[in-house]
Amino acid sequence: KEQKETSYIEVANYLVQQIQIAKKDKDKHSVAMCSVEEEKNIRRRVYDALNVLLALEIITKENKVIKWVGLPCDEYKTLSALDLANLEKA
Repeated sequence: KEQKETSYIEVANYLVQQIQIAKKDKDKHSVAMCSVEEEKNIRRRVYDALNVLLALEIITKENKVIKWVGLPCDEYKTLSALDLANLEKA
């Protein structure tokens, strides 16, 4: 969460681990393991999500190292303004 640098594998492994923990908490009497198919699907979705973040220039990738850049300031302000407008409408 707090890292500025990571890798695709670290992100995928972390998410697989978190899903296994959530499954274990849900059914405390069974061994919680992701099936091979579930794990492959998670890894595909991580790859897809990282590619979207790359395209939006929110992260950068050099070799296998992924670095967090963050939201551009103008877009962040626009998003905040949209959130405020939506709250006023509600």
